Amino acid sequence: MAKTTQKTDDAGDEPTTKDILDVNGLTKVYPDGTVAVEDISFSIADGDFCVLIGPSGCGKSTTLHSLVGKFPVTDGEVLLDDEEITDTETYKRDIGLVFQDFQLFPHLTVEENIRYGLERLELPNDEIERRVSDLAETMQLEGMLERSPEELSAGQKQRVALARSLVLEPKLLLLDEPLGDMDYKLQKRMERELLRIHREFETTFVYVTHDQTQAMRLADQII
Repeated sequence: MAKTTQKTDDAGDEPTTKDILDVNGLTKVYPDGTVAVEDISFSIADGDFCVLIGPSGCGKSTTLHSLVGKFPVTDGEVLLDDEEITDTETYKRDIGLVFQDFQLFPHLTVEENIRYGLERLELPNDEIERRVSDLAETMQLEGMLERSPEELSAGQKQRVALARSLVLEPKLLLLDEPLGDMDYKLQKRMERELLRIHREFETTFVYVTHDQTQAMRLADQII
């Protein structure tokens, strides 16, 4: 079982928030026999900023990809908001994922990148416009919507990648070392941005890092 630590309130009482994610005995073995993740179990409370920490190669990213459905699991189960999603197709899971390299569409503008997932859901255009406008304001992207990704700084690309996921209003947002390629000064600034965004959206975050100090700065819960 994964070891977890979690903040409590001032009185020292255990948190009573409902769990949004339950992982039970998750195991991932690749076809060549490599065991990437072995029998891990943990729960994350709704609205928490959870940090998954460990050295390179320990299975952190594999765990995230298993949660979002990019990797089929070998054993165990995943429950999101009490509904089992272990074998559910990726696009049907109410989970967003932001990678370290952002993976923005280079041929689309910032606005088109943010709209992309909403258009695939075939939402009404006025709903798409409302969500994009609201999110652009929150993420401080209003003056950049017509730019291409190549015109953006690393920090701006990070905000666009977050906006593209958050605009879908997922129950859970997974972040796979999204600050790993940034210098220290930019990392600290983006940490503050992530905390602000987490607070404003009240979305549950699961953040992967190998940096223990960063984990202590960000986390409500550490696994």
